[in-house]
Amino acid sequence: MANVFNATTTTGLQLTPDNSGAIQLQTNNGTTAMTISTAQAVTTTNAINMGSSFLRNRIINGAMQIAQRGTSFTSVNGYTLDRWAVFSVGTFVNAAQIGGPAGFSFALQITGVTGNTQAQCLQRIESYNIADLAGTTVTLSVTMQASSLQTVGWTAYYPTSADNYTGSTLITSGTFSVTTTATRFTTQISLPSNVANGLQISFSPNNFGAFTSGTLTITGVQLEAGSVATPFEFKSIGDTLVLCQRYYYKLKAATAFANAGVGRAYSTTNAQAMIGLPVSMRTGPTGSYSALSDWNDSGGGTPSAIDPVNQYSSDCRWMTVNLTGTYTSGQSIVLNANNTTNAYIAWSAEL
Repeated sequence: MANVFNATTTTGLQLTPDNSGAIQLQTNNGTTAMTISTAQAVTTTNAINMGSSFLRNRIINGAMQIAQRGTSFTSVNGYTLDRWAVFSVGTFVNAAQIGGPAGFSFALQITGVTGNTQAQCLQRIESYNIADLAGTTVTLSVTMQASSLQTVGWTAYYPTSADNYTGSTLITSGTFSVTTTATRFTTQISLPSNVANGLQISFSPNNFGAFTSGTLTITGVQLEAGSVATPFEFKSIGDTLVLCQRYYYKLKAATAFANAGVGRAYSTTNAQAMIGLPVSMRTGPTGSYSALSDWNDSGGGTPSAIDPVNQYSSDCRWMTVNLTGTYTSGQSIVLNANNTTNAYIAWSAEL
């Protein structure tokens, strides 16, 4: 067994190929610390300590898999696929979830429209998920494709206070030359200490200019610690959904009379239905629902408001729907879809 590299008696490692052709990394006392097999499997008996304290990719839903709000958006100026917002100046652009290029099941496609003067697709990273990288270098990578050659601008901003993007400061910007062939682009960003407040990454068609026609397709967005771009980190679709639901949750009627929550009347005209959320939301969310006519309760009432204040839980796990109708005080009620599968109730705690 030959030694490739002999460490000193006090420092370093000994790199020794065994008879099978595998590589062993040994400490200077001869203990095997790691083995790399000929099949490129890595084995170690202790923990691997990464420079980044948790999963590599700080972007959520970077592969555009989760689409609780829907898969097609016309004249959009807000959130589309989970965690991804598309904002426009002038006439609003269109967006959709489509099949992705090789290696990706899905992508977000933005379509230009006449009258648009600027468009951008962005994600805002919560302060808790980026603060440990403040003052370091990170690598941004993305796979993009356009219907015709164009320069796509990218930017990085931090908010002036934690998770509050009413004001923000530009960190840096750059461009990618995007063609009709899906291509992986990478760039390095030096993050200032203020990134402890959060980070916004955005992409703008036509170099921040008017986007009046054609398409831009985006997927595989990754932001990771260090100056080296690694392969896109795929998470299970279940894990990705849970991450998305911290910011947005949509309860849809699976059947025409699906139940959504239970509660009671607290007067002869008012009731509340309680609905449990799958995860704790980022903060007390705002609520919305499809239409009053899409919902009713077993007492004949209809929703009057989504109530994010009376959460009945400090961690935002229970929400209430206020209802009006004719009740007996203390009467139990069940909130259900009113003979339609179009009914939904949604909560948003987006940044």
